[in-house]
Amino acid sequence: MHKTTGILVATSMIFLPLPGKTAPSPLDTSGKSVPSCPREVPLKDITVKWPAGWEGEIASSFSLQSVGVIQGAVASHEGDIVPETEKQKAKLVVTYGGLDSFRAQRWLSCNYGHQSLLRLYMKLPANITQCVMEYQQSAPNFYTIERYRCG
Repeated sequence: MHKTTGILVATSMIFLPLPGKTAPSPLDTSGKSVPSCPREVPLKDITVKWPAGWEGEIASSFSLQSVGVIQGAVASHEGDIVPETEKQKAKLVVTYGGLDSFRAQRWLSCNYGHQSLLRLYMKLPANITQCVMEYQQSAPNFYTIERYRCG
Protein backbone atom coordinates (compact mmCIF):
# COMPACT_ATOMS: atom_id res chain seq x y z
CA MET A 1 0.00 0.00 0.00
CA HIS A 2 1.21 3.46 -0.88
CA LYS A 3 -0.29 6.60 0.68
CA THR A 4 0.39 10.17 -0.38
CA THR A 5 -0.79 13.55 0.69
CA GLY A 6 0.29 16.77 -0.93
CA ILE A 7 -0.38 20.38 -1.69
CA LEU A 8 -2.35 19.67 -4.85
CA VAL A 9 -3.27 16.40 -6.54
CA ALA A 10 -4.18 16.76 -10.23
CA THR A 11 -6.59 13.84 -10.24
CA SER A 12 -8.57 14.94 -13.26
CA MET A 13 -5.70 14.28 -15.66
CA ILE A 14 -5.25 10.56 -15.00
CA PHE A 15 -8.73 9.10 -15.00
CA LEU A 16 -10.14 7.71 -18.22
CA PRO A 17 -13.44 5.87 -18.60
CA LEU A 18 -13.70 2.47 -20.24
CA PRO A 19 -16.25 2.24 -23.07
CA GLY A 20 -19.43 0.44 -22.11
CA LYS A 21 -19.01 0.88 -18.36
CA THR A 22 -22.07 1.78 -16.36
CA ALA A 23 -22.21 4.99 -14.40
CA PRO A 24 -20.42 5.10 -11.07
CA SER A 25 -22.90 4.77 -8.27
CA PRO A 26 -22.72 6.52 -4.93
CA LEU A 27 -22.54 3.98 -2.14
CA ASP A 28 -24.31 6.04 0.46
CA THR A 29 -24.99 3.76 3.40
CA SER A 30 -25.44 6.61 5.88
CA GLY A 31 -28.92 7.64 4.74
CA LYS A 32 -27.65 11.09 3.75
CA SER A 33 -28.71 12.53 0.41
CA VAL A 34 -25.70 12.50 -1.93
CA PRO A 35 -25.66 13.92 -5.47
CA SER A 36 -24.95 11.45 -8.27
CA CYS A 37 -22.77 12.46 -11.24
CA PRO A 38 -24.35 11.79 -14.63
CA ARG A 39 -22.37 9.17 -16.59
CA GLU A 40 -22.12 11.55 -19.54
CA VAL A 41 -23.23 14.96 -20.76
CA PRO A 42 -24.92 14.38 -24.15
CA LEU A 43 -24.38 16.77 -27.05
CA LYS A 44 -28.05 17.80 -27.00
CA ASP A 45 -27.52 19.26 -23.51
CA ILE A 46 -24.58 21.48 -24.53
CA THR A 47 -25.17 24.95 -25.94
CA VAL A 48 -22.30 27.06 -27.25
CA LYS A 49 -22.46 30.64 -28.45
CA TRP A 50 -19.80 30.87 -31.15
CA PRO A 51 -17.97 34.15 -31.82
CA ALA A 52 -19.58 36.43 -34.42
CA GLY A 53 -19.01 35.13 -37.95
CA TRP A 54 -17.91 31.68 -36.77
CA GLU A 55 -19.64 28.33 -36.85
CA GLY A 56 -18.50 25.37 -34.82
CA GLU A 57 -19.27 21.93 -33.57
CA ILE A 58 -18.65 19.74 -30.57
CA ALA A 59 -17.40 16.37 -31.77
CA SER A 60 -18.86 14.12 -29.09
CA SER A 61 -20.60 13.80 -25.75
CA PHE A 62 -18.51 14.22 -22.63
CA SER A 63 -17.95 11.09 -20.50
CA LEU A 64 -17.33 11.21 -16.75
CA GLN A 65 -13.58 11.20 -16.09
CA SER A 66 -13.26 11.83 -12.36
CA VAL A 67 -15.10 13.01 -9.26
CA GLY A 68 -13.74 15.41 -6.66
CA VAL A 69 -14.67 17.89 -3.94
CA ILE A 70 -14.07 21.64 -3.95
CA GLN A 71 -14.94 24.42 -1.51
CA GLY A 72 -16.05 28.01 -1.82
CA ALA A 73 -17.50 29.80 -4.82
CA VAL A 74 -17.58 27.60 -7.93
CA ALA A 75 -16.89 30.46 -10.36
CA SER A 76 -13.70 31.51 -8.56
CA HIS A 77 -12.38 28.00 -7.90
CA GLU A 78 -11.67 29.28 -4.43
CA GLY A 79 -10.16 26.04 -3.30
CA ASP A 80 -9.64 22.48 -4.34
CA ILE A 81 -9.64 20.26 -1.29
CA VAL A 82 -6.51 18.11 -1.22
CA PRO A 83 -7.42 14.44 -0.82
CA GLU A 84 -5.45 11.54 0.59
CA THR A 85 -4.57 9.05 -2.15
CA GLU A 86 -3.95 5.37 -1.53
CA LYS A 87 -2.83 2.96 -4.25
CA GLN A 88 -3.69 -0.72 -3.77
CA LYS A 89 -2.46 -2.98 -6.58
CA ALA A 90 -4.69 -2.04 -9.56
CA LYS A 91 -6.93 0.25 -7.50
CA LEU A 92 -6.72 3.89 -6.45
CA VAL A 93 -8.71 5.16 -3.47
CA VAL A 94 -9.05 8.95 -3.12
CA THR A 95 -10.41 10.18 0.22
CA TYR A 96 -11.65 13.70 0.99
CA GLY A 97 -11.89 13.66 4.78
CA GLY A 98 -12.78 16.24 7.39
CA LEU A 99 -15.24 17.99 5.09
CA ASP A 100 -17.23 19.26 8.06
CA SER A 101 -14.22 21.38 9.11
CA PHE A 102 -14.51 23.65 6.06
CA ARG A 103 -16.53 26.80 6.65
CA ALA A 104 -17.11 27.51 2.95
CA GLN A 105 -19.74 25.67 0.89
CA ARG A 106 -18.52 22.28 -0.36
CA TRP A 107 -19.31 21.00 -3.85
CA LEU A 108 -19.17 17.61 -5.53
CA SER A 109 -17.25 18.16 -8.79
CA CYS A 110 -18.15 15.85 -11.70
CA ASN A 111 -15.39 16.19 -14.31
CA TYR A 112 -15.93 15.33 -17.98
CA GLY A 113 -13.71 15.04 -21.05
CA HIS A 114 -9.94 15.05 -21.36
CA GLN A 115 -8.40 17.23 -18.64
CA SER A 116 -11.86 18.00 -17.23
CA LEU A 117 -12.89 20.35 -20.02
CA LEU A 118 -16.45 20.30 -18.71
CA ARG A 119 -17.37 20.28 -15.03
CA LEU A 120 -20.70 19.98 -13.24
CA TYR A 121 -21.06 20.96 -9.59
CA MET A 122 -23.64 20.07 -6.98
CA LYS A 123 -23.68 21.37 -3.41
CA LEU A 124 -22.91 18.72 -0.82
CA PRO A 125 -25.30 18.55 2.13
CA ALA A 126 -23.91 20.11 5.33
CA ASN A 127 -23.93 16.76 7.15
CA ILE A 128 -21.43 15.14 4.72
CA THR A 129 -18.05 14.72 6.42
CA GLN A 130 -16.18 12.51 3.94
CA CYS A 131 -16.21 11.40 0.30
CA VAL A 132 -14.29 8.39 -1.02
CA MET A 133 -13.71 7.81 -4.74
CA GLU A 134 -12.59 4.40 -6.00
CA TYR A 135 -10.81 3.99 -9.33
CA GLN A 136 -9.75 0.81 -11.13
CA GLN A 137 -6.55 0.77 -13.18
CA SER A 138 -7.47 0.45 -16.88
CA ALA A 139 -3.96 0.85 -18.36
CA PRO A 140 -0.54 1.78 -16.94
CA ASN A 141 -0.98 5.10 -15.09
CA PHE A 142 -4.65 5.42 -16.14
CA TYR A 143 -7.62 4.78 -13.89
CA THR A 144 -11.37 4.43 -14.44
CA ILE A 145 -13.81 5.69 -11.84
CA GLU A 146 -15.75 2.75 -10.44
CA ARG A 147 -17.79 4.27 -7.62
CA TYR A 148 -17.85 6.91 -4.92
CA ARG A 149 -19.56 7.40 -1.61
CA CYS A 150 -20.09 10.34 0.69
CA GLY A 151 -21.32 10.20 4.25
